Amino acid sequence: MSFELISLLILIFFLLFIFFSFSMRSGWLKLSKKYKDRSEFDGVIIKNISAKFVKNIYFNGILNIGVNDKFLHLSINPFFKLFTPSLLVPLEDLSLSIEKRNSIFKFKIKFKESPDIFFCITKRNAENLGLEI
Repeated sequence: MSFELISLLILIFFLLFIFFSFSMRSGWLKLSKKYKDRSEFDGVIIKNISAKFVKNIYFNGILNIGVNDKFLHLSINPFFKLFTPSLLVPLEDLSLSIEKRNSIFKFKIKFKESPDIFFCITKRNAENLGLEI
């Protein structure tokens, strides 16, 4: 085997490991077991949002969020989508609050079925989505 092929394989395995661990640590993999979206979302989606998931897992400009009258849609930009399928969460399965300790990501969205998993977005993005407390 050539050095280039070995280097490429190492890079591929490294990226797979990073994407998988990112999906596990953020709680996305756990959420996808219940909320995996297999259809097209009918509503406005705001793309390239930054958010903080659980404890210091940051999605910097790769998160897409949409809200309609029944659901919250979450997806990741295509390059980072491995191990993170789109999610469609009923609004009644969410609780909304304001995170006082965080200066940027103040609007907290928590999953009632998985209380250990949450994410925070800016108040401006929450307002653009029509989310209110």
